[in-house]
Amino acid sequence: LRGKPQTKISITVQRKGAEPRKLSLLREVINVETVAQAKLLEGNVGYVRLSQFSANTTRDLLGALQAQRAQAGGKLQGLVLDLRGNPGGLLEQAIQVSDLFLSRGVIVKTVGGGDRQRIHEVKEASGESSDLTSLPLVVIVNNSSASASEIVAGALKNNGRALVIGRQTFGKGSVQVLHD
Repeated sequence: LRGKPQTKISITVQRKGAEPRKLSLLREVINVETVAQAKLLEGNVGYVRLSQFSANTTRDLLGALQAQRAQAGGKLQGLVLDLRGNPGGLLEQAIQVSDLFLSRGVIVKTVGGGDRQRIHEVKEASGESSDLTSLPLVVIVNNSSASASEIVAGALKNNGRALVIGRQTFGKGSVQVLHD
């Protein structure tokens, strides 16, 4: 179904016990907002729900936090980062989001390559401190939190930066990359 926006495509949909239906669709670029919800809770505690990790997640998260900080009179007392139902997305965005809240420590280790090749890369926090690196933080996860969201939750938990609550995550916690 992928193709140039504003071009038409015809598909046939068939359901059990029904006649096939021909549909004509117009292709469009679909922009999914990664900050699904953001609000200021009682006690000047921020709440942000991330739906996935796409190219603008870090920028959008910072924008939501800036708006909450302004609404709180300049200082947040804590943050609830809700990753429930987040299937993951771009590894680089997971690293950048984790780095917002970490002043030091390993964010993720990448190992792979099979029998012929073994790639080992360690991504660590940039070392930059901000008000976010000391902000009390709770991360909420569930069985639909996977991949990049597990990497963020794990990095923040393993570095002693966040309390992770909720249900056991999906268990993927990995990213696949093709190498020539």
